[in-house]
Amino acid sequence: LGKFLSLDLPDRAWKHLTWGWAAGWFIMGAANLYVAFQFSEQFWMAYKPIAGFVFTFALVFASYFYLYRGHQLPHNPGYESENSEPKPNN
Repeated sequence: LGKFLSLDLPDRAWKHLTWGWAAGWFIMGAANLYVAFQFSEQFWMAYKPIAGFVFTFALVFASYFYLYRGHQLPHNPGYESENSEPKPNN
């Protein structure tokens, strides 16, 4: 399963994804602090799970779009990287 889910990306793509996720979590944290100190505790507690899901989904979608736009996603589910071992025939 790990071989199927792994992506062989160039270092540049990994750096872009890493910085993108770091920026996304920073924005999420800043928004969380803003809501925590500007609104009631009850509103903040309702905001946290919804915003957490929305921000995470947005980061996943942005990552997918970045990889898709850069033609770095495999085109078929049976994708095997150059470094993976061939599957034995049963």
